[in-house]
Amino acid sequence: MKSEWLIKSDNKNLILFFAGWGMNPRPFKHITSDSSDVAMFFDYHNADVDLDGICRCSYDSISLIAWSLGVVAAELVCRKHQFGSDKALAINGTPYPAHDEFGIPTKMFDGTYDTLSEKNLKKFYRRMCGTPRNLEQFLAIAPSREIEDIKEELGILRSLRPPATGTIFTNALVSKDDRIVPPANQLKYWNKLSVPTTEITGPHYLFNEHGSWEELLNECNEDR
Repeated sequence: MKSEWLIKSDNKNLILFFAGWGMNPRPFKHITSDSSDVAMFFDYHNADVDLDGICRCSYDSISLIAWSLGVVAAELVCRKHQFGSDKALAINGTPYPAHDEFGIPTKMFDGTYDTLSEKNLKKFYRRMCGTPRNLEQFLAIAPSREIEDIKEELGILRSLRPPATGTIFTNALVSKDDRIVPPANQLKYWNKLSVPTTEITGPHYLFNEHGSWEELLNECNEDR
């Protein structure tokens, strides 16, 4: 696993962001914060990460945001390190990577893995972004990684299993137009665990519609 500071300005608050599959920092560098340092995790070939080192500074609060298959990684890594946060937000994902009721339908997940190519990755991006405008914006900042590298990462994520009980997440955000992780599967999982869930209009990749990390965290506090 890799980590990189998106924002490091000696702020009083810290946000830990677990990105989705196949990502690097490029699609998220435009998101700002006036009050938080932001550390990003990605490239989930293993669970090795120095959480204690990243959180060594004295922060007033620590929040966790995990998106897509980053929800899978965050659940396992934070439990492994016995790491807790003041707020943990899951966005368009669950701790199940492939599951017909609670995650990405297995046929879709395995089809993506089996047919992964440069051409099919662009098809995946279209589904992920939802609209031509969102896709155009994403492609301008899309991550640049080798196909074999992200295919290996996807296979590793496919093999992971969620914890038997409970969750680290305190809130969930579900995009109604998500074409990667079906909203119904997300809602079914989070409702099963009684995790407060907020539905919003938008696609799987929603970061072009949010100007700051705090705006994302505050989505859960708004009445909808």
